[in-house]
Amino acid sequence: MLKVNSSVTKGPFFFAAFLLLFFLASFYLISLFHHQREENYLKQVTEQQRVQLQSIIYSLEKTADIVFEILFDNNDTAEIFFLAGKVSGEKRDGLRQVLHERFASRYGDLQEYGIEFLHFHLPEAVSFLRFQSPSTYGDSLHGLRHSIDLVNTNRLPVHGFEEGHVSHGFRNVYPLFYWHEFVGTMEISYSFSVVRELAVRLFPAIHTLIIHEDVISRMASEQEQKRYISCRVSPLYREDRRVAERIQQELPALGIISLPELKTLNDELRSSVAERMAGGEAFSLARFVTEGGKMLLISFLPVRNVEGKDVGYFVSYREDLTLKGYSRRYRQVQFVIFCLALSALTVVFFYARQTQRRKKYQALATVDGLTGLANRFHFDLILEQAIRQVNRNNGMFSLILFDIDDFKKVNDSYGHDGGDKVLIHISSLIRASVREQDLVARWGGEEFAVLLPDTGAEDARIVSEKLRLAVQENRIWFGGSEIQVTSSFGVAQFKKEMGGAEPLFRKVDQALYRAKESGKNCVIIVG
Repeated sequence: MLKVNSSVTKGPFFFAAFLLLFFLASFYLISLFHHQREENYLKQVTEQQRVQLQSIIYSLEKTADIVFEILFDNNDTAEIFFLAGKVSGEKRDGLRQVLHERFASRYGDLQEYGIEFLHFHLPEAVSFLRFQSPSTYGDSLHGLRHSIDLVNTNRLPVHGFEEGHVSHGFRNVYPLFYWHEFVGTMEISYSFSVVRELAVRLFPAIHTLIIHEDVISRMASEQEQKRYISCRVSPLYREDRRVAERIQQELPALGIISLPELKTLNDELRSSVAERMAGGEAFSLARFVTEGGKMLLISFLPVRNVEGKDVGYFVSYREDLTLKGYSRRYRQVQFVIFCLALSALTVVFFYARQTQRRKKYQALATVDGLTGLANRFHFDLILEQAIRQVNRNNGMFSLILFDIDDFKKVNDSYGHDGGDKVLIHISSLIRASVREQDLVARWGGEEFAVLLPDTGAEDARIVSEKLRLAVQENRIWFGGSEIQVTSSFGVAQFKKEMGGAEPLFRKVDQALYRAKESGKNCVIIVG
């Protein structure tokens, strides 16, 4: 019977298995890259939406600032509050009427620019005049309107979103002064509808605001709560009925999505957004809709009130072509990867060879990783070359071996990080103190070796003394503490009769030992 060589049968099997693994790895990596790219893009979209929204709110705040400075920030207006604070009853009512008549026509003009709420308050947050509801006054807003309490306390303007009994909006509350005396506050506010209309005009999309139901239950009256409807995207939030109706009217003109598709999309999003909304996270999601094969981006931006508490979310929906293009190119790349698999195997083969060579070179690395000096392996190579040269040409060189005195105490006192800092500092110091042709190496631990070509023993002693003083006189700072160290040096000149490195190191070790025995921080030379 003919026997088949097992290596012949196993070869194609292993190759097929490797090819399959390569396909799977390639597809996995491409998929990982694609999803990471989508995630990064969604983060960019979230930030872009945040900046766009903030720019709208900021422009409204600046408009409110200008209106306040031009119309209300003057002694004539403040005088009314000054007098109202000193009277009551009919006299106070008369001052309220004066204030209303003074700005009634201006209020009509301001409404055309989106300023729906003008509210004046006496000190301690007592309502004095609501232009939007002149017959309602005298109620205390202390503890209910944090923005007004802040201005009463700090006497500085406050801008931000804040919920209220009647409406939620973007509040701009200013202090009023009569000849530098604080006499009250006034509020210029916008509803979300103003912000939403500007957003739709500047950045065409579906924009809405959803408020946490706890906020509505706590702040809004029973009658006002009827203005809100349940939010499909989360049962914990509610939406202003008027905003929802306005969105329905705008949907055909925007051409982004139909109302039935929008309702279906929100129902599908409910499970995806619950945890992220509970954490107050800003995020964006991408979803395909069957209608027109569109890719929609849905962004959720948390709404924080003037107290810094999360009370709701700005939500926007817009069509996006970028992610749709990403998906199309992703499928194309998958096809190309499949077609080029065999070529990729060749690349992997050469890559493996290069990796093997690189590891070999790394094993032969010549530099100490901590100090940047030559390592012991490299020093041994150069030392052998120097010995051969002396034996051949009757030249000369000297060897210095030194270590840091009591280095264990440094490690015990400052930890290994402190010890490493000392080693790095000493290495830089020694490297800067020798000639270019001299070789400095970390011999091991806190021990260093210096090879001085064309240098006799006496000159080597002079160099060692220079290095000793450099180490002694320099200070190392670590963690706010000053570390001072000294070093002991052994010096020996190589002589031809030594024959090799071992006798030389015995001599220089002997010299270093004597330096330690002599009280450390000194140089000993042996002949």
